[in-house]
Amino acid sequence: MLETYFWPILIALTVIIVVLSFIAGRLWRELSHRKALQLKSDLEGAQKEKERKEFVEESLRIISKAIVEGQCDLSEGCIRIRMLIDRTDRINHKHEDYQVFFDMYEEIKHFKTHEARKELSKQELYNEDKERYMIEERYRDSFLEASRRLLSFVESLRV
Repeated sequence: MLETYFWPILIALTVIIVVLSFIAGRLWRELSHRKALQLKSDLEGAQKEKERKEFVEESLRIISKAIVEGQCDLSEGCIRIRMLIDRTDRINHKHEDYQVFFDMYEEIKHFKTHEARKELSKQELYNEDKERYMIEERYRDSFLEASRRLLSFVESLRV
């Protein structure tokens, strides 16, 4: 009885093995393709993240240099630096050298900017500016020193 079914069973098993091999090959190729796409996506993501970090650090360099050279108001520089420091992990924002940026920011963050500032009356604008100038004067020396240190640090990252 085995002799009568031997060849049909052998042919059926061979067909099954060929079909399963074909399926396994297709799955293997698809997996390889997906891994390649994932690797490409990861590399592109890493490149974009690197470019973002470089942009943040270059922005910090430009702003701190402008502050040191007197080309930027302390309040404007403070707001910009405060926001940028949080966007990089290469600068320890809890370091005491940079605390002045956070302290001053806490005192000036309530001032109106952009369109809201344009809507202020002359008296309100004068009062805000007067308060802002007093805050800037109180922080001036420590802020300029912190800006110099930040500039030096950010420039050292470029090397």
